[in-house]
Amino acid sequence: MANDYQQTAQNLSIAFSEVAFPVLAAAKAFTTSFPLEAKMNPALQRIIPFATSGPTVQTGNSVDYLTGDTTTNMVAITHEHYSVSWGLPSEEIQFGAKLAWAAKLAAINFAKKLAQDIFALVTEANFGSAVVTRTSANFGADDITALHASLPVTDRSIVLATDYFSKVRPLSWYPPSFSAVTEHNDFSTAGASVRGFCCSPKAILISYAQPLLGPGGANVVAVSPLIVPGLGIEGQAAIYFIPQTRTLRGSFSVYMGAGIGDASALKILKAA
Repeated sequence: MANDYQQTAQNLSIAFSEVAFPVLAAAKAFTTSFPLEAKMNPALQRIIPFATSGPTVQTGNSVDYLTGDTTTNMVAITHEHYSVSWGLPSEEIQFGAKLAWAAKLAAINFAKKLAQDIFALVTEANFGSAVVTRTSANFGADDITALHASLPVTDRSIVLATDYFSKVRPLSWYPPSFSAVTEHNDFSTAGASVRGFCCSPKAILISYAQPLLGPGGANVVAVSPLIVPGLGIEGQAAIYFIPQTRTLRGSFSVYMGAGIGDASALKILKAA
């Protein structure tokens, strides 16, 4: 039976990845993820030293190897415990109900919450005034060019709200020098009127960890790593049993926090 539960936990992880990827796909364009070091408590605040600029390259016959420094930001990140769980009472189990039947619905809600909390950092207060202000009806190629020019780095991408993405939706091409042009359909937690941005992965830093123990402690019957697509972070899928009610429950959980990495690495598009 233990092996059956372990396989079920793995199936929950697979189901999560399948449905969560579209929700979180845009996040990889403007985030860099860091796993929590071993033996660190996931509930405590973490400080990430993050280099935002490198040393100047020297040439010629008088190179000085004692010069050259990087600029480093010390980014404080507080982890939040994210968890979603669902259960099957004994009578439903007898009828053949499976935890996997509700797993995808739970996964969508879980992924949406992660995305909303990350997008909440995309504000003019954090990244500066919008470089493009335009209605979706008038959004076009010139605005893409302006966003492109606002961030002259090689790993930049564009993330657009659906109504803006539909105006420039690529079929088989990407604008020159863009890694991707990505649609995201929920800007509800971003700053006022923010409808997109040009970005690099240095903009927002994400720290993550698995919970140290599965929910329910000794009642946990199976645990499987949970890969959160789009963020490159690892959480936990678990199955646990409540003896008092004979309820079988499943859960997805992760400790995650986010902070501003390089405030110059994201340029905002705002609705007029």
